[in-house]
Amino acid sequence: MDWAAVPAIPANTPVYADADQVIRRRGNVVLAVSMASPNAQSLKAMATAIEQLDSQVLVMVVIASAARAPDGPTRDAIRQITVRLQHRIAAFVYVVEGEGFAAAAIRSAISFISMFARYSFPQRVMTTVEEGATWLVRQLPATGAHSHDASRIVRTIEGMRAELRPREPERRSDQA
Repeated sequence: MDWAAVPAIPANTPVYADADQVIRRRGNVVLAVSMASPNAQSLKAMATAIEQLDSQVLVMVVIASAARAPDGPTRDAIRQITVRLQHRIAAFVYVVEGEGFAAAAIRSAISFISMFARYSFPQRVMTTVEEGATWLVRQLPATGAHSHDASRIVRTIEGMRAELRPREPERRSDQA
């Protein structure tokens, strides 16, 4: 996989989007909403967004309840990227949405893997975007370049989620 950097990504703009995933950067926060397992392009975009920031980065990845766990090679790629960029990451939160056994199993698997990874940054697995955003913003000073508002992160995630919802077909009016 070619991890060469792409041109600078302006803040508050999409970093990556496809039918299943949207990644945005808001200041020094990198946010991803995923309806499916990440692909090579989305992993590269996430890595590039982290690499291009001069300050420590807060990362939130929201995983929809219907998403499947990544396969072995994708898990390895995620781990390689995270290890390579851990010096740039201030905190990382996964939000695994949903209830029931499947969502709990994914949360447990992420927590288990993270426990043995021994990253140099704090990492949590949460069940809601609100609790993930609240925890995330507490990981950096509340003033200066790292000043963030959890509600702003939640609103950004909701907007990203709306980008992934199926769009209703346009209705045409019949003209005689």
